[in-house]
Amino acid sequence: MSNRLGEYSLTSLIGFYNFEGEQIIPLKYESSLFSGYAFNDGLWQFEDNDKKGFLNMKGEIAIAPKFYWSNDFKNNYAVVKLEKGGLCGVINKMEIVYFNLHFIFSQDTLQMDYA
Repeated sequence: MSNRLGEYSLTSLIGFYNFEGEQIIPLKYESSLFSGYAFNDGLWQFEDNDKKGFLNMKGEIAIAPKFYWSNDFKNNYAVVKLEKGGLCGVINKMEIVYFNLHFIFSQDTLQMDYA
């Protein structure tokens, strides 16, 4: 499978197809504000019932929507928040959650140290 997918949308719903014209992800997910149409580290951030989760490029749910807030994966990690006003933490693609961290997140790197 190619590392690229084309997107299509209708109102706030977004779906994806491969460049052979096959639908990969049906038109049923809302995009999170951060992701838009981009896959980052092979995952796309979507929204379901106001919770954020991640789909892989096969359209399978890689990480179930349970986060109040999250950003895109970068270097295999994403910053997340479970609830409004809650602590931020970092997850990896296996959904291991690291909380109580001091971290610096920039466009190029994610550096973490335990608090």
